Amino acid sequence: MQDLDVDKDVQDKKISPNQYLVLRLDFSTVRQGANDSYAMDEMVNQTMKSFYRQYAPFLGERTPSELADQLINPTNACVSLQRCVELVSWTLREVIDQDKKDHPLAGVKGVGADCLLWSIANIVQIYVLIDEYDSFSNAHININPTNPNWNALYSAGAIKSFFATMKSCTRPLQLVRYFITGVSPVALADVSSGFNIERNVSFLNALSGLCGLTRDDVKATLDKLPSHDSVEKELSHLADFVDGYHFCANGKVDTVFNTTTCMEYFQASRMMIMCFFYALLIIP
Repeated sequence: MQDLDVDKDVQDKKISPNQYLVLRLDFSTVRQGANDSYAMDEMVNQTMKSFYRQYAPFLGERTPSELADQLINPTNACVSLQRCVELVSWTLREVIDQDKKDHPLAGVKGVGADCLLWSIANIVQIYVLIDEYDSFSNAHININPTNPNWNALYSAGAIKSFFATMKSCTRPLQLVRYFITGVSPVALADVSSGFNIERNVSFLNALSGLCGLTRDDVKATLDKLPSHDSVEKELSHLADFVDGYHFCANGKVDTVFNTTTCMEYFQASRMMIMCFFYALLIIP
């Protein structure tokens, strides 16, 4: 994060780190098979184990293994999630009630001297990051145009139940924030998830540069790479093929470069130069 805008904001004390406990869910890792409900439970529970390994020292005296054994339900990810949220809720309540200013979670957003004892509902406890949200659901959508329903109703019910649980966790004393990427509109439909409390921020002006590299980003990298062409020539070449993404619906903003393609180009350029110099070394 060094020298990035987020690091500068931290140094300038515009934002404070360590305000959230982070739970990361990646639905692209759900194994597709005969029992997809079990596969989803397995993915969520593995994520819960990682969560406990990271935060167990802050959540009481139990070890990560003890927390996993006592709180994770191997056949029901919804129960595992609810128990995790309840544990964090009561731990933060204890931090506030007993005024534990030296507790590692005292810096969590909403916990502090300005937080009244009866306003615990304002605490942001866990920030849930979800990637490839629609990966699991898309695998079960029938491409037959005469029957566009789910292929596996049991799997559909499983994912809908899980996201209904997450939705219920936004109530007081529960989870508050989610950030979801890799999602298509059909995955947010009631038939597939029922998670209808989201806000689509894909085309907000303030976030227009989030999913790409700016021209300055690309130029700064090219300046550091050895090349047989001029930086401006390479920048022009990249602009022709991977520039032009405009993520703003209500105004004109600077376009961004495709991040993945640019990184592949940078890597290929570096490897090409390395191979060139290596070839010079072995020429008799």
